[in-house]
Amino acid sequence: YLGVAIAAEQRRLHPDDERARTALARGLDVALADFPNQRTIDQWRLIASQLALDENRFDDAERMLKQVPEASARRMDAVYLRAVTAHRRATVEPESRQRPLNEAALPIIEGAALLLGGAMANTDDAALKGQLAGRVLMLHVLRAQTLLALDRPQEALDVLEGMEKAAKSDPQIVAEALRVRIECHQAMGQPEQAIDEIER
Repeated sequence: YLGVAIAAEQRRLHPDDERARTALARGLDVALADFPNQRTIDQWRLIASQLALDENRFDDAERMLKQVPEASARRMDAVYLRAVTAHRRATVEPESRQRPLNEAALPIIEGAALLLGGAMANTDDAALKGQLAGRVLMLHVLRAQTLLALDRPQEALDVLEGMEKAAKSDPQIVAEALRVRIECHQAMGQPEQAIDEIER
C-alpha cells in the first residue's frame, strides 16, 4: 500500500512525469486486483479514476467511480468526480456527439450539486464543510457551462447569479464563472453586457 501512496504523491508533485504516471498506474492495477477488501480500496479507486480522467479515458474513470459504494466515506468524492467526468467527456468528444453528451451530463451535475449540498448541511466538520462548499460552487459553474453548450445562455446566467460573492475566497471559480458569463452574453448578442462583465 505504501508504494501506491508514494507513487500517487510523486504523480501529484510531477504531473508531467511519465515515469510517475506509469509507476502509479502499475501500482493501482496490482492494488485493485489483489487487495479488493482493504479499507483503502475506495481511495485507490478514486486515484485510478482521476488518472483515467486526466488521460481522457472516461469509460475507465466511470467504471471505477461506480465501484465506490454508497456507504463509503469517500462517496461524495466519487459523486463529484463523476460529474466532472461527465462534463469533461462532453467538452472533448467530437462536436457531433457533444449535444447528447451535454444532455446526459446535466442531470449528473445537478444531482451531484444536490447531494454535496446536503452533505455540507449535515456536517459539523469545518474543513469538510469548506471543501464541499467549494465543490458545490464548481458544480454550479459546470452546470452553467453545460447549459450554455445546450443553447440555454439565460439559464446559465441565472445559475451564476451572485457567484463572485459566494466564491470570493476562490479566484479560480470566480474567474471561470466570469468567463462563462461573458460567453453567455456573447451568445445572446449582448456585447455591451459582456464588456460590463469584464470591467466590473
